[in-house]
Formats: sequence, C-alpha cells, structure tokens
Amino acid sequence: MFEIRSSEMLIRTLVVLGLLMAVNVWSVLANAQGTLTKPNIGSPDASTGEAQVTAEVSDANQLGTWSGFLDSASQAIKREGVTSDELDRYFGESVRILLDARSKVSEFEPQVNKLTQQLDEIGPAPADGEPAEALEITDRRDALSAKFAEADAKLKEARLAIVRASQIQEAVAAKRRDRFVRALTARSTESHSFSFWERFFTGFTGFSKGLGLLAKDSYAAATSLERLTPWKKTILPAALISSFLVLLYFRRWLGRVSSNLIPNVTDTRLIVPVQAFFAFCQNGVIGAAIPVVIYQCLFRFGLLTERLELLVREIAISSSILIAATSLILVIFSPNNSRLRIADLNDSAADNIVKILLVGLFLTGLVRVINVASIILVSPFEVSLGLSVVLATIVAVTALIVFWQAANEQQEQAAYLDTQSKIIRWRYLRMFLWILAVVVLIAIPVGYIALSEFLALQLIFGTMVVAVAWLTLRVLDAYQTSAYDEQQTASEGMGDQYSGSPQLGVIGFGISKLLVYLAALVMLLLPWGYRTSDFFELISRAFFGFQIGGLNFSLSTLLLAFTLFAIGYTVTVALRSWLNNRFLPTTSLDAGLSNSISTIFGYLGFILAAVLAITAAGFDLTSLAFIAGALSLGVGFGLQSIINNFVSGLILLTERPITAGDWVVTKDGEGTVKRISVRSTEIETFDRATVLVPNSTLITESVTNWTHANKMGRIIVPIGVGYDSDPDQVREILMQCVEENPGILKKPEPVVYFIDFGADALIFQLRAFLADINYSLSVQSELRFAILRKLRAAKIEIPYPQRDIHIKSGSLESAKPATVRPRKGSTTKKS
Repeated sequence: MFEIRSSEMLIRTLVVLGLLMAVNVWSVLANAQGTLTKPNIGSPDASTGEAQVTAEVSDANQLGTWSGFLDSASQAIKREGVTSDELDRYFGESVRILLDARSKVSEFEPQVNKLTQQLDEIGPAPADGEPAEALEITDRRDALSAKFAEADAKLKEARLAIVRASQIQEAVAAKRRDRFVRALTARSTESHSFSFWERFFTGFTGFSKGLGLLAKDSYAAATSLERLTPWKKTILPAALISSFLVLLYFRRWLGRVSSNLIPNVTDTRLIVPVQAFFAFCQNGVIGAAIPVVIYQCLFRFGLLTERLELLVREIAISSSILIAATSLILVIFSPNNSRLRIADLNDSAADNIVKILLVGLFLTGLVRVINVASIILVSPFEVSLGLSVVLATIVAVTALIVFWQAANEQQEQAAYLDTQSKIIRWRYLRMFLWILAVVVLIAIPVGYIALSEFLALQLIFGTMVVAVAWLTLRVLDAYQTSAYDEQQTASEGMGDQYSGSPQLGVIGFGISKLLVYLAALVMLLLPWGYRTSDFFELISRAFFGFQIGGLNFSLSTLLLAFTLFAIGYTVTVALRSWLNNRFLPTTSLDAGLSNSISTIFGYLGFILAAVLAITAAGFDLTSLAFIAGALSLGVGFGLQSIINNFVSGLILLTERPITAGDWVVTKDGEGTVKRISVRSTEIETFDRATVLVPNSTLITESVTNWTHANKMGRIIVPIGVGYDSDPDQVREILMQCVEENPGILKKPEPVVYFIDFGADALIFQLRAFLADINYSLSVQSELRFAILRKLRAAKIEIPYPQRDIHIKSGSLESAKPATVRPRKGSTTKKS
C-alpha cells in the first residue's frame, strides 16, 4: 500500500525544516559579522521621505498617519512619472493599513456596541415638562456619550481607512495594467530598415569587452575583505551543501512515493502519466531548483554587486526554465521508449520534435540572457530591440515546425489522453497554439516587437503550466482510483462492519482538482499584468469580509460558523451513538422509549449546533424573529404538509402511540416500525419491504398497534370435526395440544368453544393468549400440526364440503327436484 506512516512524515518534515532553518541562520550569522548585503530595492523600507505606518503609536496618531499616507499615495499615483518601485511601496503600505484597520474595527466595534447598550438602558434625557432625573444619571449619560462619540469616531475613521486603502490598491493595479498594455501595444517600425540591423551588429562591438569588465569588477568586489569574510568562506559551502542535501532527500522521497503508488494503480490509462509526473518532479523540479538555490545563497551572503545580481538572477531563471522544460519534453515525448510516451507520435517524429524543441529552448534562453546583459551594460537600444526580434522569431519558427511535424506524423491517440480530467481538449489546444505562433510571427513585421516577444515567452510558459497541471490531475486520478479500490476491498472484507465514507473522499479529491485549476489559472494570469499580491488581496477581502448591499459577509466567520456547526453535530452524533450502544441498553427502558430519547437528543443537538453557528456568523438571533414571520406565509402554503409531518413526528416521539419495534396495521399495510424520522415513519413489512408512512397519517387516521401497551396477544384457531365425533373428546384433545405448547400462557386460561353446527362439520374455536404476539403465526402453525396429529390418532374426521347432484331424464312436469345430501368419501360432481 502507498500509505506513509505519520511518524515517518514527521521525521522527514523536521529534517527538512531543520536544514532550511540552518541555511537561513547561517546567512544571518554571516551578515552579522559586519558584512554588507544588498538592499531590497522597491521595498517600503528602502524608500525615504514618506511617513511610515507603525503599530506602536496611539490610535489617534495612527489614524492620522494612515490618512496622511493615503492622501500622499493618492496624489502620487496620479503622476505620470511614478516609478514601479513607488507603486510597489504604495501597494504594500496600503495592504498593511488595510490589515491594521480591520483589526482596529474589530477592536472598536465591541466598544461602540457596549456603549450603545448602556446608553439605551439609561435612556434619553427628560424632555421639557417631564420630571427631572437624578444628577448621577445625567453625569453618567454625559460621560457615556463622550466615550461613545470618541469610539464611534475612531470606528468610522478605521472603516474609512479600509475603503481608502482598497481604493489605493485598485488604483495601483489599474496603473500597472495601463502601463502593461501601453508597453505591449507600443509599435516600432525601425526593425524594417537595413540601418537598424547595421546598428544592431555594431552595438555588439564592445559587448564582450563590457561583459568581461563586469565579471572582473564583480569578482573583485565579491572577493574583497568587506564581502567575503573568513566566516562566509566557512558558512557558504555549508549552506550550499545543506540545500543540495534537502533537494536530494526530496528526490529520493519522490522516488519512494512513486514506487508505492504505481503498483496500486489499477487503471492502465493512468500509469504512464503518473510515471511521467514523478519523473518530471525528480528531474525537472529538483533540477530547476539548483540554479535558484545557488543564486539565493550568493545573493543572501552579499557576494553579488547590483549589476551582476541582475545578470545572475536572469541566468538562474533561464536555467531553471530550461531544465524544467527539458524534463517536461522528455517525459511527454519519451523518444527512447514508446511505451512511456504521452504524445501520440511515432518514434521518428518524437525524436525529431525533441531535438527541435531542445535547440529552440536553448537558443531562447541564451538570447534572453544576452538581452539582459545588454541592458545592464547600457548597450544601444537597437541591440535590445533586435534581440527581442530574434527571440520571438526563434520561438515562433520552432513552434510552427513542431506543430507541422506533429500533424503529419500522428498515430492513433493513446488511451490515457482521454481520461476523465482534462484542462482542455488537445485539438482545441493545438489550434490555439497554431494561432498564437502565427500571431507572434506576424507581429514582428507589423512593428509590435514587445507584444511579439511577450507572446513568444507566454507560448513557452503557458504550455508548461498546462502540461504540469494535466500531469498533476492524472496523479490525483490515480490516488482517487487507488483509494477507491482499497475502500472496495475493505468493504468486501468487513461486510456491514465497514463504515467508510466514499463521499468524503470524492469531495476531497474534487477540492484538490479545483485547487489545481485555480493554481494553473493564477500562473497563466501572472504575466498579464497581475501579481500574486493582487490574488492574495482578493483572497484577503473574501476571507476577512466584504459588503453586499447592507450585509457584511466574511469567509473567516462563515468558516468559523461551519467549523462550530461541524463540531457540534459531530459531538451530537457521537453522544447519540453512545446513548444507543452503551447507556440505553443498560437501562430497563423498552426499545420504543429508547429510540424516542435518542431521536429527541439528536434534534436538540442539531438545533444547538445550528444556534452556535448562527451566533458565530454574527447574526442576531432576535432579528431572526422577523425572518420567521416572513417565512410563516410560505410555511402556511408551500410547507404546510412538511410542518404537519414534523409536528406529528414530535407527537409520536412524546406521546408514543407508536414506537420502534411495534407491530402496526395501516391502510398501506402492516409490519414492524423501524424508525420514526422528521417527516415519515419507516415500516418494514413481513416481506422485508419498506413502507414510508407520513407521520400525519399515523396521527389522524386509524392505526392498529398490536404491541402498544404490551406484547401479549390472543390467537384463535378454528377447527371443524365430523357430526359423528364426540364433542367432549374433541375439547380434551384441543386442551392437551394447548398444554403441550410452551408458547401459550396459562393465565389468562385458554378455552375451547363449541361455536356452531356447520353445514358439513361441528365448529370449535381454540382461544389462547401468547406472551409475545409476534410469535402468533408460528404458535398457530405448531397447534395445527399437533391438533391434526391427535385427531387422526383418535380417528376423528375433519370433513370438508361435499355435494351429490342427481339428474333424472323425462318431461319437465314429471321431473323431481334433485336430492342434495352430504355423503362421506364422495366427490363433487357437476354437469
């Protein structure tokens, strides 16, 4: 099985966290030895000349500081020359103000509510002509009014700060999107001229020399005593080794998870995608993390100059993308093993496409790094613009060649491409990618160089996101299939004792897939002018509260209310189970009363949990009276029968005319009461069929309950004997049969009645009482067996109807009526 023990997971987590903390501690210790680290340009701490929001000042000063910052930010955002770093700072400060203001609102609202309640209790001041009130009351009212005015003013200022901070965030986001759109739609036709490309090649004349000087100066600065201290020489290798050990640990852990999961995947369509996912994680994700780790160590230890840091960062990003994309290409096209190939291509096409894609990716990354280096070295504008044209052309041509060859070399589609989870159908995705590649190629001669380069990079990035999301969904499908198979095996092995909840598993996997879709959507939107802070702010607004009309909604309070309700309901179910299985069976209460107690306890627990949830959600229970009054009209019409059945169910549980286990007879049939629920009562017939009878029917109509007061009941067995039988002998035989049957009570005494002189027999009735009427059928059957056996032994005949019909020929006048008389042993004749 692929389950992982919790202790092992805990140990692994502690090891990873310990190594990561060691890296951070080492970097902090290294910087504490008098070294200088590069400041975070664009962060709020790096900017000067603006008021900073602090939490240590008083409420009044803090509200004033917020107002001053929001005023200055609102004016600055409108300026055309505001920089991206300033926009980042304004956005970050507005987020901080928003969070602090929300905490202040939570602090001030209870104070205002308490003061309002106290003022309501004191009441308004007496009007003119009314009796004067005590001086203490007047002073108390004035003091409370002053406190209320102060708290209410702070509350309104905090709420206003929330609104203004949200507006600042929206303005910053709008400014970013506007700049993004203008940058993409900027048109340049200079690349059409021969002189442009002449200046482009001329600009590379001093490029290699400038790059060499940059590397030399950066190395000299990094190895200076100021930056590379003996302490850092010791800690930096330890930090790198620790980071690599963490990555190696995760790589091996992924291998173990893969080896445990794949043998349990029964759906063969999922095996290849699952293998591809774990191979990508082991080689692509872990490999892509190595350049990032190296860059972070060099940056955090302050070994990079400002210009070199930009170049190294771009090299690390390009290398990571190249490693991840290469791994993704290899697991999808699998040129060396067709059985592991996801793409529906033959061996030759897969091998050619892999070579083309790898060459195109390498050239794209190289051009991207050279472009960043040209910007750092302040090369001519033609160099950067020409490199953008080259990059977009490489990506578009590579994509078109790959799409063309894939379209011509397709073979039958693999089965695992048609599994249940799809990001988008391949034929639609392929059409979209064709169009995007053509647009990238056309945008270059039209003059939209920036748009062409951006779309080219998004063609790579978006394809990678969609492919990774598809593989992730395949793994979730595999886990779901394996979990379902395990559950089925456990259910077959344990029978009715198994109490698994497949619905919870389905919901859990559904939520996981939804998160994958949302993560993919966020990743695809990030390059289009959106930032992670925008999404976090959206989540924050939904979590901490938003207003629709006059109602405030907060996801956090709703989650709290749902959690309290879930806890209350779970406790109720657990206590009810304890009552049913542990406590009530030890009492002398009958099954019906025990069921009533358990059901009423369940209703009370559900209502209490609902009240706690409603209170936690912030709803005033007194205001629900208005809602109940508004719903009464609907209850009177549409919900009348439901309410009638509910009230009838409560009556059945309290008065207990019918309880669980009773034998009842209704117009819908007869059987044993199994359960009394909110709306109906479940009756199981003697044929094992279930009849659901509305509770109102059991209250308003006639119902026969054989076991209402007790289970004692009477049975009647009719017997007919021949006319030549001795009645006293028959009575003695019947009484002997009664005495020999242990199921018949001695008190009340059983009796034998001579009922009638029948047409064919003397009619007797045996009447007796049973301790449990539920056994009436079996007792009557045993009595009939015994009676028949004893009557035959005493040679007493049990007759049945007999008729003789005689027909004489002749005229109608001389015809005599036929004689009809019973005759022993004869058969009935009919003409």
